[in-house]
Amino acid sequence: MFIKVIPKIDRNTGKAYNYYQLCESYRLGGKVRHRSILSLGNLIELSDNKDFKLLADRIEQLVCGNLPLYPTPPVVEALAHRFYNQIIVLISAARSTRPRNMPRLTG
Repeated sequence: MFIKVIPKIDRNTGKAYNYYQLCESYRLGGKVRHRSILSLGNLIELSDNKDFKLLADRIEQLVCGNLPLYPTPPVVEALAHRFYNQIIVLISAARSTRPRNMPRLTG
């Protein structure tokens, strides 16, 4: 998983800002594609570029059920748990509305 930066411009003020999405990479027909998993908003809580990588890694650890290898800053840990809970809700909703003959989501 990684965090993708989406540059945006406010139509009213003309001010540029960044919007962030949690994405995963996968291959389809030999080509690398990106799938958006969750919109993260503007993430004003994170000040350092290292924090974005830490956040993506920590969310992936939570989804996979792994323990962190090193201590995570409290701000990153809180955001990771918030976004992890949102992912769980999305997965639960997708599974409950899935037709019987449709394959299950994996990985």
